[in-house]
Amino acid sequence: LTPVQLEVEKQSVKLAIETWSGHWRGRNAEAYLGFYAPEFQQETWQNINNKSKINKRNLGLFSEYKKQLFTQKTFIQVGIEALTIYRYPSEKSGDWMYWVSFKQNYQSQDYHGSSKKEQLWRRLPSGQWQIIYEIVNMPQDMVCDGSCDI
Repeated sequence: LTPVQLEVEKQSVKLAIETWSGHWRGRNAEAYLGFYAPEFQQETWQNINNKSKINKRNLGLFSEYKKQLFTQKTFIQVGIEALTIYRYPSEKSGDWMYWVSFKQNYQSQDYHGSSKKEQLWRRLPSGQWQIIYEIVNMPQDMVCDGSCDI
């Protein structure tokens, strides 16, 4: 890729991230979940009392969780800061994907906080972008009543 082509691809990823987060803010579960690949995996990391806790979800568990939360929330605000986008090789297909990382600021009626999120995005032949992997690093001092939407 030329530097111009690479910049065009990164802008396409950025637009996909903005659209994805817009569906999240709008609590549009179908459109939001449409950004996740069938083989999607999520890992959530949190350090509690100097002990690491890891929670893992596949697409099925993640979808159930998000659909339930979207019906419970009266509003969702999601802000993205410090977005970085890196081109990343795919071992399976030989294609290139994009590894993104950002600080996520989240607020709803019963949860607010910031976390670091990393995602692996790939483009389908149709041009649609999908998230295939996600790591969420939660802070120790998060405020949550048990229905955190990360």
